[in-house]
Amino acid sequence: MLDELLQLFDKFNAFTPVPISEVNAQRRSNPDVRVIPTKWVWVTKFLASGAFNRLKARLVACEAVGRFNVQNKWSPTIGMDSARLIFIIAAINQCEVLSLDVSGAYLRGKRRANAAPVYLRLPPGLDALRALSGDTRFSYYTPSGEPLLWRCDANLYGLQDAGAVWWILARDWLTETLGFTQSSVDPCLFCKRRPAPYNDFCVVGLYVDDS
Repeated sequence: MLDELLQLFDKFNAFTPVPISEVNAQRRSNPDVRVIPTKWVWVTKFLASGAFNRLKARLVACEAVGRFNVQNKWSPTIGMDSARLIFIIAAINQCEVLSLDVSGAYLRGKRRANAAPVYLRLPPGLDALRALSGDTRFSYYTPSGEPLLWRCDANLYGLQDAGAVWWILARDWLTETLGFTQSSVDPCLFCKRRPAPYNDFCVVGLYVDDS
């Protein structure tokens, strides 16, 4: 749990502590501001052989669909016809086929500039984690005793638009940084060709999964 919180604060810059009075003032002027519960998800990981590997903790937002109405949360995922096409192209051209999984995908990316602010209720266990680490950020209250919430500045598992935020980040990385061309037929299909002396190409199918 400590490792999870430290990476959220230090690696992903996911949270900013905000006094609850400031959040309530924002909610009065902007009804789209959301305050969302959080919870811990604990998993015991095993190796393929069945032997114990490690314990894993994930802090997630509880943005239930029936309770919170979120706009612009849709994200595309590659169609089955496109996936079949990739394998056909690979078979014809004797290409190498790889499947890559992005670790912590839904922790990557920043919330969209036009999105309403999201605040998180602090999870249980912070007192013990603060005592363990000495990190004063793991506090439920300001020095004056006012309750704190965390403003979610980055992406987080459990947010309804987490898949959309991740897809935008991945699309922009493929097209703007790596120079891939996005298909006009399937928005999750990308291709890059290299001329001589390489004379090769790469096709990427982007699959965003959030059930």
